[in-house]
Amino acid sequence: MLRRSVAICFTGQPTMSALEIGQAMLRKKRDREQAANTVTYPKREWKNHVELDFSKECEELNRLYGKEVGVHVTPNIINEDEAHILEIELENHLNTKRWESSHADVLIQGFREKFVPQAEVSREAEGILSRYLHDINGFPFNKEYHFLEYTPDGFVKPHTDTKNTAHFVAGICLFSTRVMRLTPPSPEHSPIELFLPPRSRYVLSGPSRYNWLHGIDYIEGTDVHKDVHHLYYKNHRLNIPRTKRGVIISRGDRTFKASSS
Repeated sequence: MLRRSVAICFTGQPTMSALEIGQAMLRKKRDREQAANTVTYPKREWKNHVELDFSKECEELNRLYGKEVGVHVTPNIINEDEAHILEIELENHLNTKRWESSHADVLIQGFREKFVPQAEVSREAEGILSRYLHDINGFPFNKEYHFLEYTPDGFVKPHTDTKNTAHFVAGICLFSTRVMRLTPPSPEHSPIELFLPPRSRYVLSGPSRYNWLHGIDYIEGTDVHKDVHHLYYKNHRLNIPRTKRGVIISRGDRTFKASSS
């Protein structure tokens, strides 16, 4: 009896019964089975958000497709405090706008939006936006922002942009991660999927806008857009719930003509 007491004091751990050991083994088996069907990514906690680290995926995307397709994603382009300022700015401009079930062209569903002139944006927010959403790829900004917010089940159907529109589209992503899918114009290429995590900036120009179909959280012939509990990336179901997403978008000045020299 004395020896047993000494052993317990030394180890500091009570012994497990056979039933408890069996239950622990079953839990580990279930965890392994679930892990085989899902993909997890490193997490960083800040404020009330869970930020997922997709730096490697973004770097690989830019290396393979940045020049050829005209798509580029920069993760963590703004810091946490800057993201908080932009989130407040977004809410201030959208809090009187009603949620729309469908856009006029039926491409966007579950959203609210507002086009805001540069002069109507707060000084704090404009100080951030001017560093990252103006004058991209040598083309000037058109002096108007597109403030857009999606419901958890909101999505964008695949589409191409009209060729007489602005030279670039750039957006700073807020609140939650979504997945954009680019579908090639011919079967010679494979679809491209890119993460749009909070605090990242994406830029689309050239082929990615005019030749490749681009959509968010929507894959033709599937129901993935209905699953608000998971994101889908390269045929994997991710343990990442779809929550509210915000984005502040800028576009190039369509009247600008680049110099031929």
